[in-house]
Amino acid sequence: MNRQDWYLNKLGISQYVLRKPNVIQGEAKVEITDNIKLIVISEHYPKEKIFQDILKAIHVTLDDCLILKPAQLLITADKIYSVIWFLDQPIPENWSEQDISSKPIIMTNSLAELASSPQQKRQLWQTLCQYENYFRSY
Repeated sequence: MNRQDWYLNKLGISQYVLRKPNVIQGEAKVEITDNIKLIVISEHYPKEKIFQDILKAIHVTLDDCLILKPAQLLITADKIYSVIWFLDQPIPENWSEQDISSKPIIMTNSLAELASSPQQKRQLWQTLCQYENYFRSY
C-alpha cells in the first residue's frame, strides 16, 4: 500500500478499481445495431446547424446515427453495413481498398468548410442521393 492509499484509507475513502479502463479512453467495443443508418467519424461531436439540416434532409434521426471518434473505429470495413461519413477524417489505414470500394463511404471537410462552400454541399448532396436506399426505413 502506497502512502496515498494509506491516507485515503485512514480518511475512510474507498477506492475503486476500474475493470475496463479503456472504456473511459474511448476504446470500448462499439456495437452497431440494426437501426443505425449512418456512422459519422469525427474528432468532435458535430454541433453545427448544417449537420442537423443534413440529417433532416435524409430522414435520419440522431437515434439512427452513430457518432464515433476515430480511435473508437476499431471495426473493419467488411463488418459495417451502414453509410460511413468521415467528417474531416482520413479512412483508417487498416481498411483495404477492396473493402472500401464496395462500401457507401462519404468523405467531407469540416462542417464549417462545408457550410461555406456551395460546391462541396452540391457534391455531398449528390453522394447522399446515391445512398438514399440506405437511409430508408422499410
